[in-house]
Amino acid sequence: SFWQQSSGIEQSVVRDVGIPFNKTQTLEVRTNSGDGSGDRMRVGFQDDNRDDAGGFLVSFQQTPSYWVRYCFNSYKPFPDNLPKEQNKLWRIKRTDKGLKVTCNGVTVLDAVLSDQLCDASDWRSYWSREISQFYFTSSDTASISYRIT
Repeated sequence: SFWQQSSGIEQSVVRDVGIPFNKTQTLEVRTNSGDGSGDRMRVGFQDDNRDDAGGFLVSFQQTPSYWVRYCFNSYKPFPDNLPKEQNKLWRIKRTDKGLKVTCNGVTVLDAVLSDQLCDASDWRSYWSREISQFYFTSSDTASISYRIT
């Protein structure tokens, strides 16, 4: 099956709803968007007060790109190792120092957030918050289902 192993039940995506989540967990998101479709996956993290605490966005342009929200000021192209299959399983993990993302088992982002990496000058105020939930934004058009492991 598409979900390889571990616990967690696959759920259909609901947008603009906070879903309990913490940094010991990994978020798995399934997309089936072709390059050039213009679809977007938009995941945001929040703390107990529903204040934003970072996020990860993917834009399925001709050259697929990603945005580490509240760190980058714009989208950046993925490395060349992004899997070409249209059906993708993204694993998103908040780490102590940043964000790790795999796509179909290939690491496409392993970022330690820093003043060198982030263009956004206020990145620390968002990414230092203790996350307690995530959500798919209302403008997310790519995410089909998710699972927390």
